Amino acid sequence: MKNKTFLLILIFVPMLFFRCAKELEINDPSKQVTIAYAIINPSDPVQYFKIYKGFLTSGNAYKAAQDINNLYYHVDSIDVKLIEYVGSNPVDTFTLATMDSIREEGTFSSKQILYYMDKPINENAEYKLQITLASGKTMSAQVPMCKSFAFYMLYEGEKIDLTVRNPSIQFKKSGNATGYDIYQVFYYIEVDKVTGEKLREGSVKRKLNSEMIIDNTPSNARISYKYNGPAIYTAIANQVKPNSGVVRYRRGYESIEFQVYSAEKNLIGYINANTPSSSIGSDTQPYTNFESDDNSAYGIFSSKNFINGIFDISSTGGSEDSLVHGAATRGLGFDYWRNRPEGIE
Repeated sequence: MKNKTFLLILIFVPMLFFRCAKELEINDPSKQVTIAYAIINPSDPVQYFKIYKGFLTSGNAYKAAQDINNLYYHVDSIDVKLIEYVGSNPVDTFTLATMDSIREEGTFSSKQILYYMDKPINENAEYKLQITLASGKTMSAQVPMCKSFAFYMLYEGEKIDLTVRNPSIQFKKSGNATGYDIYQVFYYIEVDKVTGEKLREGSVKRKLNSEMIIDNTPSNARISYKYNGPAIYTAIANQVKPNSGVVRYRRGYESIEFQVYSAEKNLIGYINANTPSSSIGSDTQPYTNFESDDNSAYGIFSSKNFINGIFDISSTGGSEDSLVHGAATRGLGFDYWRNRPEGIE
């Protein structure tokens, strides 16, 4: 299973940009504000980086935001490097390449510039993101990598009983990580009730922890988290719509997936700073771990990592019985896997 991207979506840069416009006195023509967003995952084959700039306009700001030249530096006027450190020594330097990406129409330009690197990441190193403008101004941030980790006492292909009230999921800690999120995914297939033809695969994803699991103690080698097992049926009921034209089945012997995401402390700080506050008197400052000579650099540079495992539903304990006949899901047309039409795998 290919790695999936965190969490965390997490692209708060437009919100950060407008907040900076108020709090950073961006209307000062002498101040050139740069905003960067970069999260490295050593498990991913390609790393992507977003770098913006602040802009001034005397006209309609929304119209000005449609102009890509107002949002991004020209590629010839900016130098972006990723420097690898082992200990205090720089051992390699990578100049990031650029690509144009088209996204859906919206307030901002539908075209964006992405910086990327497709070289392997050394999870035992630290990396510095260094941005140099044509004016000579520089900004940089340096962070350690979240290291690879693994499930503990949970093995690929193992059978999971979904009816257990308070099961626990255990995993070894990710080095340099401070926070974790855990997800459970249920996979199913839909078959045409008349023809017996497989129509599509679907999935239901739920977050197991209500709040991010924070653990920065060096003594614990692993993390154990208890969750509500049968609540997966409620999640299925909330996300799957009734359809009288199909019969649904769990996805064979690979119907349950667990995903765990780890995050370095700067990413957690950025997420917390951009979480809406319930206090009307709060005055949240934009989070940044970038440094620059004139304090004109904002954004986040951090690291994360990811593990996942695919598992089967236990044939004992009533997991499939509850899916087919349980109060939450019995109206969704699920049937037993053993009753599937011939040829459906």
